[in-house]
Amino acid sequence: MRRGAGCLHGRPGSPRGMEIPKEKILDLLRQQGKDDQVGEADQQLPDQVDPEQHAGLLQKFGLDPSELLQKFGGDALKGKIPGF
Repeated sequence: MRRGAGCLHGRPGSPRGMEIPKEKILDLLRQQGKDDQVGEADQQLPDQVDPEQHAGLLQKFGLDPSELLQKFGGDALKGKIPGF
């Protein structure tokens, strides 16, 4: 098995996808009253969720990946882009 297969982090010229901490996703599910899905999401989602890469899983829990990018995009970019 190739090490890092499917990972864009090490490829020159490839932008790193935005990642959202799983705990923020779980909190959002709780806020939406989806407490019954929190345990399953906690087991299935990685610690850092890339809304584009994990779109199918997010949609399974009734979350729109593009809305997550808008909602959490500003927080995720702080400290990574000069002046942000």
